[in-house]
Amino acid sequence: NSMETASKTSCLGNQLVYSSSVGVKSTPPANGFPSCLATADDHSLYLVADDVAYQVTYDTYTNRDGNDLDIAEGTPIPFQANASMVEYQTPQNKNTFTTIKYSSAHNKLYSIDTSGNIIITPTNSDPDQVHNLTSPSNTVEKGWYGLDVSTDKILSGGYFSRKINIFDHENQLISSFRSMTNITAFKSIPNSHNFVSCEYDTVVVWDDRQSTPVQRITMPIKLPLYGLDTSSNIIAIGGENRSLTILDNRNWSFLHSLRNITKYSINYVSIAESARNICYVADTMSVLPIDFNDETKEKTYFKNSIRTESRIVGIDHMNENGRDTYSLYTENAVLFQIFH
Repeated sequence: NSMETASKTSCLGNQLVYSSSVGVKSTPPANGFPSCLATADDHSLYLVADDVAYQVTYDTYTNRDGNDLDIAEGTPIPFQANASMVEYQTPQNKNTFTTIKYSSAHNKLYSIDTSGNIIITPTNSDPDQVHNLTSPSNTVEKGWYGLDVSTDKILSGGYFSRKINIFDHENQLISSFRSMTNITAFKSIPNSHNFVSCEYDTVVVWDDRQSTPVQRITMPIKLPLYGLDTSSNIIAIGGENRSLTILDNRNWSFLHSLRNITKYSINYVSIAESARNICYVADTMSVLPIDFNDETKEKTYFKNSIRTESRIVGIDHMNENGRDTYSLYTENAVLFQIFH
C-alpha cells in the first residue's frame, strides 16, 4: 500500500532525526532484541511485522515550515514521506523471523527464524536464486536466533542452541563452535579471523580456525549482555547493567566503562563510523549517542536521547558517503531515521 503520512524531524547536537508512520504494526520478539530491521540504502529497508519480512521503499522531504515550530529538544518536527511496502519473505513451518540482515556487498537479504533456519534472497527476487539453510540441529527448543553477515562469511547462532555456525557465501557449513551457556549476541571482527560472542556476563573471543576460545572476559557487573558491536580497534558491549563497556582489540583489555547511561537494559550497541569515539546505544524506548572518551558526561546522556512512544522492535546502522544512518522501527509502526 502506498501512503503519504505526516512525520517528524529535528536537530539534536550532530543528529538530524526523522520519523514516519509506515503502516504495519509489529510485535517485539519475546526477548526484546531489536533485530527485526535491515537497512539497504538511503531509500529502502527490510523489516519484520506480523511474522512476515517486508521490503519498504520510501522518499522523504522536509516540511519547510518545520524550523519555525516551537519543538522541545529531542522531539521531532513534522515532514512528509511517501512509503510503499511489499511482502518479501515468509518463514516456514509456523516459525517466526527473529533476525534479518542485508548485505550490500552481496545484494542479498538474510533472515533466520525461531528454529535456526536461514532464508537467503537476492534483491532481484529470482525464485531460482533463493537459498534455504537448515539448522544443523532441529531438536533444540525454539527461540531467538541471530545472524551476522560479513564479506567472507555468515554467522548464525541461537540462545538455546548454545552454538555458533559459520557458513561461506557458497552456503556451505564451514565450522561450528559450542558455547558454555546461552548466547545473546555475536559479531565478527572486521578483517580478521576473530569473532566475539556474549554469554550471560562474559565476552568470549574466538578464532574461526580453532575450536577453543582465544579469550574470556567477564564483566565487573554480573548481569546479561545483549548489545554488541565490533570494529578493527574496539569491542563495544551493553546489557542489563545499563552500562557501555569498551574493550581494546589488541590485547582484549578494558578501555572505558560508562555506567547507568540508559533508563532500561541496553539491547543494542553500534559503533559510529563517521565520528570518532561515538557509540549509539538503545534500550527499550530510546536511542542515544555516547562519546565514550568523555566519561565526565555519563550522568547527562539520557537528556540527549531520542525517545519513542512504543517499544523499539528493529534498529540498524548504515554508513554511506561518510554519513552514519540509524533506522529504527517501533511497535506502533513508526519508522525513525537518525543521521549523524
